[in-house]
Amino acid sequence: MCLLFQKLAKDETKSVAEQKEKIRAELQEVYQKQVDEVVKAKLQEFQMQLDNAESEFLEELKTRQQVIAECAARKIKDVIDKLVFYTFLYSSAKMI
Repeated sequence: MCLLFQKLAKDETKSVAEQKEKIRAELQEVYQKQVDEVVKAKLQEFQMQLDNAESEFLEELKTRQQVIAECAARKIKDVIDKLVFYTFLYSSAKMI
């Protein structure tokens, strides 16, 4: 009789250990899925921030390029105006 109880206790202990391992594996799987979802959401959030930063950078670059182009155009116009003026003065002085 004692051996029967020992066998039953041993079988019950084994069964509980197997159930414990199964539950542990299931919890691990659930936890991993939650971690994966959080990582995916954070990655998407970071990608959106990165895309926004890139858009802002490109817009700023475009604005600065426009300012530089306008400044360069004014400088070129000034140089051309001075060249025309000095050419006119030189031509006038030659006639005198």
